[in-house]
Formats: sequence, structure tokens, C-alpha cells
Amino acid sequence: METDDPKYQPTSAAILGPFWSPNAPWRQLGDSIIQDDHEGQVTYMHGIIRDLVTHEPIPNVTFDMWQASSNGKYDFQDPAFTDNNLRGKFKTDDKGEYRLYCLRPTAYSLPTDGPSYKFLQAVDRHPMRPAHIHLMVSQPISKHPQEPFTISSELTHSN
Repeated sequence: METDDPKYQPTSAAILGPFWSPNAPWRQLGDSIIQDDHEGQVTYMHGIIRDLVTHEPIPNVTFDMWQASSNGKYDFQDPAFTDNNLRGKFKTDDKGEYRLYCLRPTAYSLPTDGPSYKFLQAVDRHPMRPAHIHLMVSQPISKHPQEPFTISSELTHSN
């Protein structure tokens, strides 16, 4: 998101949840994180990671991403998927740019046969998750290790 609003606060770090993996493989810029057969739409994702204050691109930033497949499952939830399907770590180039192929995110339902669903029912919430991609962005230690940054991104359908 790019903004000139002086009151803008970047998204704070939150719990990673159960689907992040420290074992995501390093991939080259332009690579695909898709390893297995799928019924989704292949998508080209690209953008620039910038310093939130100066708007300058930040090179050498680690960009860790993961997503569910078009069936709503992550690699370790579906025995048909290989380890690290739809996962990858990338480094931005000297212009702060990243680029990769992934699946176009799709909405999906959480399982409706366990305690999580019972909790959702108790608080009057539905089990649907909106289409999304998970991102964790970190930069090397610098003289300003707490500098906030912003991600500018585009998803483009690819045939």
C-alpha cells in the first residue's frame, strides 16, 4: 500500500498462525511457488517493497509467502501435495522489486467438523475465509532496524 497519509500505521506483526513454515524453500525472483497439479489460475505477482517514510525501494529484503491451493488446503493438509507446495522465500533485487508466480487466491471454508467451527458458531461467525495470500517481510539488520516499510503489489492473471 502506498500512502502520503502521515497518520498511516503499517500492519503490525501478528501471530503467524498454524500454516507458516520455517522450511519454505528459497526461490529465485521470477520462479513459481506452484509445485503440484491444481485447478486454480496461475497468477504473476510482482511489486516493490519501499521504506514507509522515504518511499525509497529497499533492496535485499526477505519476502516469505505462502498460500492455500484452489481447494482451500495448505500443503500439509492435503496428501496429494508435496512439501512446500505454494510456499517460497525470495529476496528483493537492488530496486526493491519482487516477482513470482503463484495461484490466484480463492475464498475457502474452514473445516466444519471440529472445535474451531463450534467456536465460530458460538460467536455467530461463518467459516468462510476471504481470498488471501500470507506474506512475511523482513529486512537485514541495519542502522534503522525498526524502519517500517510498505508493500506495493499487483496480481496479474497468466494463461
